[in-house]
Amino acid sequence: MLSMLARLPIPLLILLSLAQGVMAAGEVGAICRLVPDGEILDLAGTHGSRLGELLVRPDQQVESGDVLARFSSHAALQAELDLANLEVREVEQGRKLRLELQSLALQGARAERQRAQRSVNNYSELSAGSRSEKELLLRRNRAEDARRAVAREELRLQQLEQELALNLQQAQVRLELAQARFRDSFLSAPVTGTILDIPKQIGEQLDGGPVIRMANLQRMYALCEVYEGDLLKIAPGMKTDISGSALTEGISGSVERIGREVNTTSRLARVWVLLDRPDPASRLIGMEVNAVIHL
Repeated sequence: MLSMLARLPIPLLILLSLAQGVMAAGEVGAICRLVPDGEILDLAGTHGSRLGELLVRPDQQVESGDVLARFSSHAALQAELDLANLEVREVEQGRKLRLELQSLALQGARAERQRAQRSVNNYSELSAGSRSEKELLLRRNRAEDARRAVAREELRLQQLEQELALNLQQAQVRLELAQARFRDSFLSAPVTGTILDIPKQIGEQLDGGPVIRMANLQRMYALCEVYEGDLLKIAPGMKTDISGSALTEGISGSVERIGREVNTTSRLARVWVLLDRPDPASRLIGMEVNAVIHL
């Protein structure tokens, strides 16, 4: 947003800059606007929702993460989220149980394979006159069946792991979607700050406009627009005096940041002056003031 200075003709801006230089040696003047740290935050909800509950009031101090308002969909989406969490827990528990049972089945098949192979080995060690080729073949067939049984159980375990992993992944995706929908059912404070205004009323349908307006009023700035010819004279840390018609006394501050972009039409760039104290600027947000930057 450009101030009244930004709309002046270019020659007049140049004359004004020269006049500021004549005003006092080693000083640069600028027109500024009082703004909070991060400017004013307009918090809006999902278009079409209805405001169900307000948990704050104007001028209330809030911490980052505090819930400020809930929408009419909050209770239903809370229930949906609870069910999604329950589903994930049940899938995880069921996965653990089914894998344990299949692991036991595989262990049993491996034990049977070992017994069948020992039976073949022990029978093979008997003397030729004490063993029957038919019995030896029978025992070898049993050992082969046991080996095949182990292979089947190993394959079942592998397939079960893939199936259960997919089931868990799908449940987790449903949980993430439920969490996203639930987050849209309320407004929380993105920063620590002060509630400035609540434009919406309980029961009102949201239309994309702000539900709550807030700002961090602990750090106040004079956002100044400085003529391009003065920019290279200014450096961070330079002391600045702020005055205005509504101010009973001046406010002091220091340059914190100098904008790098010059508006090609107005020939102005932004300079952020951090005020030494937030009051009374925090009660005059948006007011136009004058600044004198001491070089």
